[in-house]
Amino acid sequence: MSQITQGEWNQVENNIDTCDRCKSEPLFDTKTITPARPWNPVHRGRLLFISENPPVTGGFWETKCDDGLRQNILQLLKIPHSCNDHHAALESFLSHRTSSGFQFFLVQTLKWPYAKNLKREKKKKGYNQSRHSPGMRRLIEHTVSAHLGAEIGTICPIGILAMGNAAWDACRELSKNKSELPNGGIETVRGYPYTLQLASGSIALNVTHLPVGLNMNYPNRASEIRQDIEDFLRRHDRPRIG
Repeated sequence: MSQITQGEWNQVENNIDTCDRCKSEPLFDTKTITPARPWNPVHRGRLLFISENPPVTGGFWETKCDDGLRQNILQLLKIPHSCNDHHAALESFLSHRTSSGFQFFLVQTLKWPYAKNLKREKKKKGYNQSRHSPGMRRLIEHTVSAHLGAEIGTICPIGILAMGNAAWDACRELSKNKSELPNGGIETVRGYPYTLQLASGSIALNVTHLPVGLNMNYPNRASEIRQDIEDFLRRHDRPRIG
């Protein structure tokens, strides 16, 4: 399997930063910052984590400051890393291999922070509170057709862990076998192995809660996340061919 060139990956990510549709979206804050975009994965066939969206501080791939999701993912995967050197922590994440030789990668479902006025509305604090609204539906449909589908198609992951409802909804929207994937929230769909069916072939799909904030502070929820990640890794605990 050929490697991903820097030019190929730059084109995928530049299409996000220059997207007129995203920049005109009232639910997004596209003016405060441009979030840190994923580094070039180089190697195709990684195990891919999909989260929700970057915060205004930059997100998982930002090397100038700490990120709660990055810290939690590294700890959950038991990847040795420096808590103070964020660049080195990301290098550890990218270079780490499972016992079967697979490496990891992460992309966000939605590519921009939510607009500040969205956060201030008591009934719309984020994706989960407005998951079934026309606005959030619009965001999912756009990212799948314009951004997330292109990233997945370039990365060619061997397996995907959808973390949170936004990632799960996007995977359902992207899949050719949508009718075979339950239309429920994470609480009801986690704990089962699924398959994401694309035109290029099928990808093993697992689901868990987004490992941030209260999800990690509540012992039962944190335990479910750990179990789901263990199940995801165990599903790919086999010798890699090629």
